[in-house]
Amino acid sequence: MNATLIGVSSGVFTILIFAIFKRLDKDVVYGLILAAIGFLYVGYTWSDISALIINLLQALLFLMFAYFGIKKNSYFLIAGYLLHGLWDLLYGHVGDPSLIPPNYDWFCSTYDFIIGFYLLWYKFQKRTAMKELIKPNTMANRIVGFKSGGFEHKIVSLHSPIILEAKNQYTSRTIESKSSISFLNQGQRK
Repeated sequence: MNATLIGVSSGVFTILIFAIFKRLDKDVVYGLILAAIGFLYVGYTWSDISALIINLLQALLFLMFAYFGIKKNSYFLIAGYLLHGLWDLLYGHVGDPSLIPPNYDWFCSTYDFIIGFYLLWYKFQKRTAMKELIKPNTMANRIVGFKSGGFEHKIVSLHSPIILEAKNQYTSRTIESKSSISFLNQGQRK
């Protein structure tokens, strides 16, 4: 029970800390955390070669989820945290639970689920806000600027077709869309 409470409070504390530092890229921060928690098991199990191999494989898998979450789409981060929470709960059936700290499964799975569901909620809130922003006839012919996922965006016109200018330090491009929301998933970091 204490491990679960510590996991919940750690997850909430993490969310609050990174909500305060708004200039940090959430995908990068949460991706780095996901990569790190996968490798914690490697540190715990280095003395048993078979457990070490299993945990190296899972750590590399979650490193890939983190990488694609940072580079491609934050849904990879959400999936990574939720799957790592399941890994924590199932580890006793796959590996040797005596190699990890007592109640670590409850602590880590709770933390993973808190962060995973927060990221899912955050993604949903951001998407809902974008849909509200680009409703027809709500802000016609205004220039709207915002930052998202490493890009600076400027919506030049909210009439159909929409023109979205997206630029970051590596690239600049203009996306013209016939639909008012189809550009949401078009941008990709390089």
